[in-house]
Amino acid sequence: MQDRLKHHDEVDSPAIVGILVKRFPKLSETFILGELLGLEQEGFRLRIYSLYSPSDTTTHPQCSQLSAPVIYCPMPEQGSIVKAVKLQLKTFLRNPLRYMQLVFKVVTGTIKSDRCFSRSAWLAEDMRKNDVSHLHTHFINEPASIALSSHLLSGLPFSLSAHAKDIYLSPENDLTHKLNAANFTLTCTEYNRNFLQALVPDNPTIYRMYHGIDFDRIQNELHEQQVPKEKTSPLILSIGRLREKKGFHLLIQACQRLKQSGVDFRCEIVGYGPDQQKLEQQIAEAELQHDVHLSGKLNHPQVLSLFRQASMFV
Repeated sequence: MQDRLKHHDEVDSPAIVGILVKRFPKLSETFILGELLGLEQEGFRLRIYSLYSPSDTTTHPQCSQLSAPVIYCPMPEQGSIVKAVKLQLKTFLRNPLRYMQLVFKVVTGTIKSDRCFSRSAWLAEDMRKNDVSHLHTHFINEPASIALSSHLLSGLPFSLSAHAKDIYLSPENDLTHKLNAANFTLTCTEYNRNFLQALVPDNPTIYRMYHGIDFDRIQNELHEQQVPKEKTSPLILSIGRLREKKGFHLLIQACQRLKQSGVDFRCEIVGYGPDQQKLEQQIAEAELQHDVHLSGKLNHPQVLSLFRQASMFV
């Protein structure tokens, strides 16, 4: 990502880059945390904007390694009406043409964004005051709508990271408008990139960027862990949100077949989500209570502790 920032906007390391996300920190979005840490290691100064407060009580310890401040964008109903009106008036007077262009896009439905004016105006003003030179946004749905609106008000360049349901549950005309307005767009699979590229075939600024895993760090941390003295059953470890699309019901079916075949194993499913009760019921019906365990919310050190308890992995 740092290469794209430097290439498209000539952003040098002393510049401040805004990062807009829906919620931060979020336990399941380790890829965003890793990206932020990587950017800081490359010398970028960051200012993190979160549309909503965190909902997880469990967090990754690596969050404390971030130097960047985390600013929670105020909701429209927060604060006084007088302040909100003053902000809108100030935004209008700073650039009436840009303001009215945004009004036109919202009225005509080109931009669909709840709380568009209040949040984008606040964001544009905060970035101006704090010398933010570029805004990068995860994801391409609501956060990107706020980023686009803020861009139209301020002229500040922005870029996007698009991932999964934010792509495929968004109207194609909405995606097209954002892709063409952004300086560049990153997405995590080649399938996603092809899908987005087909919407804007003449736009050369859509790139695939896989989510990385720092294997060296994980291996170093594992070497520090105590190796089990006794042999344990091979461990099947799976991590993700407990939703149907993640396929955990299929993993449980596979575990049932392993048990029926007499294979020794144990399975830990780390994560949380709406399918918790359904998966628990499936485990009980398959009589896998002693073989398959739903571990719930775990942070990075807690996941490594599962490795520490195992002598073999599959």
